[in-house]
Amino acid sequence: WQVQSIDPAFCPALDVVRSVAPPFGAAGARLGLGLAGGNTRLRDGDHIMPRLVMPDFRGNLRVDYVAHDGGVLHLYPQVADPTQRMTADPPRLFNPGEAVNLGTPSAGHPAWEVGPPYGTDLIIAIASSQPLFDRTRPANAEEADAYLRDLQAAVEAARAHGVRVLGSAMTVDTLPKQ
Repeated sequence: WQVQSIDPAFCPALDVVRSVAPPFGAAGARLGLGLAGGNTRLRDGDHIMPRLVMPDFRGNLRVDYVAHDGGVLHLYPQVADPTQRMTADPPRLFNPGEAVNLGTPSAGHPAWEVGPPYGTDLIIAIASSQPLFDRTRPANAEEADAYLRDLQAAVEAARAHGVRVLGSAMTVDTLPKQ
């Protein structure tokens, strides 16, 4: 067993995921979440490349990077950002068991690199059989408090309407170059 304490700033994000993640050791559907190469310790300049495997249903996906400084970056889906020469990565339906690779550098698509401030951050992912939000978020980055409050409400509303929802989370330790 590897036990890690988490900064209390991540409690709202973990509360959202905990409500839709299967208990440890439970059988059944899961949303796979990891990073390319299986490494959770990344150094300055390394690419953040989440790797996901959809659960046993066709669905939508949300992937967010919750930083320890109180911000959240929407890794998927994303809106176009001409200032970063980035095209939109709009929401789409994924098939059961489909592998989803994010952050692989390519023209017009996002590539996220580790930079300061360094510390422990959190990636959360949620798969749902129906969209959680009726419109895209206004930007690719926003304050975590407001977003996580909206996400919690969206998850609760979806579950109340019988929507299948599964979540997963992982920590990422970011460090300066050696």
